[in-house]
Amino acid sequence: MSEVPDRTDKEKKELHLHLKILRDAITPFAGAASRQALVQFEPLFRLYFKFNEDLTSIMSAISTSDIEQTRKNLEKTSAEFLSSLSELNRKIENDLKKDLKEKEQLKKIDTFFEKSDIENHKRINPLESVKSLTNESLTKFTLAIGRAIVQIEELEKKKPKPAEENKPWFFSRWLKSFRDSIRKIEFKHITLVAALVVAPISKIPLTNWLYNAEQRKNKKIKEATILKESKELYYENELKKLSDKDKFTQLNTPAENNIYVKLFNISPQKAMELLPESYKTAEGKANFLRNTPGLDKKQVGGFLGEENNESILKVYVQSFNFSGKNFTKAFREFLGTFRIPKDIESSDRILDAFAIQFQEQNKTIFTNINVVRRIARASMKLHDTFHNPDSKEKQKTQQEFVVLVTSEIINNEIAKRASVAGRPLDKYEKILKEIYDNIKNKRIEPKDENGGRRSTFRS
Repeated sequence: MSEVPDRTDKEKKELHLHLKILRDAITPFAGAASRQALVQFEPLFRLYFKFNEDLTSIMSAISTSDIEQTRKNLEKTSAEFLSSLSELNRKIENDLKKDLKEKEQLKKIDTFFEKSDIENHKRINPLESVKSLTNESLTKFTLAIGRAIVQIEELEKKKPKPAEENKPWFFSRWLKSFRDSIRKIEFKHITLVAALVVAPISKIPLTNWLYNAEQRKNKKIKEATILKESKELYYENELKKLSDKDKFTQLNTPAENNIYVKLFNISPQKAMELLPESYKTAEGKANFLRNTPGLDKKQVGGFLGEENNESILKVYVQSFNFSGKNFTKAFREFLGTFRIPKDIESSDRILDAFAIQFQEQNKTIFTNINVVRRIARASMKLHDTFHNPDSKEKQKTQQEFVVLVTSEIINNEIAKRASVAGRPLDKYEKILKEIYDNIKNKRIEPKDENGGRRSTFRS
């Protein structure tokens, strides 16, 4: 009869140790709730704190309770914690809907946070910090429980038990079930959480907070615009003071001190107007765009794509030697000198100019300017579908790409003329497959002045 109490005492000590491992794992989360700033507004951390307190109470009562009672207490405590989490999730959405009254305001909040530049507006948009208090916090909390489970299982392995005790220890089973239940809870309305967290701190109604936040954002944008305009005016006045000879000197100044570069990167048109007289021709402007280090690639592409700059674009393209090069090599070389505009008309003007130059220097490949033009545009679109995260176009297979482009050639009555010239469609099919593989496998990116790469392609 004396063996039973001994075994019970042993189990209680073991349970006390395992509870201590769990409590130590989650104590940092509960400890955070003691900070006044968090206690004031973060209900999630209050739940951590309460759960930690409940575990401490259960540990204290182990010596006077039996194992079965302890198991029931743990199940009750975990059920209350999970229920509170789910209730908090519902409350976030319901409170906000009640406060805003109209569902359209919910969209306004989502739109506001989506459009906010988190890097530049951290004080305005609390989304990142809120994530650490909600979903991210829950994830870390769950991982902490997972580490406790591993630690407990390691202890179990070191203590061999009789055959009749080789069933899973109830504490481990309960803890795994508890962890898995937490994983299933996700705060979906994270932007709503952000709004609810910030509004109480600022002690103003939620709608007012959103309005004020948007005003502050607009103020930042306005200040940036004023700064840009001030710089533009300063650089413009500095260039106006220079003689033609000094302007040539300025053109050859390193990029970091070159006033032309600084002005062009803010206002390309103003910089072009203030070039030396001999540079004010299409040839001079194209030379400036092609050979001046430090020019913003996005601004170069935007300037070249403008309708009234077609003469400059033509000269710019003619500065490339595509003779003897295959299509993709020429395509990459050309588009490596600027960032092509998002605007379709501007983009098409640039691609058509490339097609003309490529065709002039490689008449034995395609022999028809319309074929080159269509392949250039199709290649650009293909590149976007694979390498532009904002593209909504469905990615095509190699065969779909080939069929699409060749059908466009046929529909525009190009095939007949090309075939007569000795370039049947099966020849184009081989070229199109090479283009597809080349573009799919490697994005086209303009080089920066240090020989590096720009992070995005289209401007």
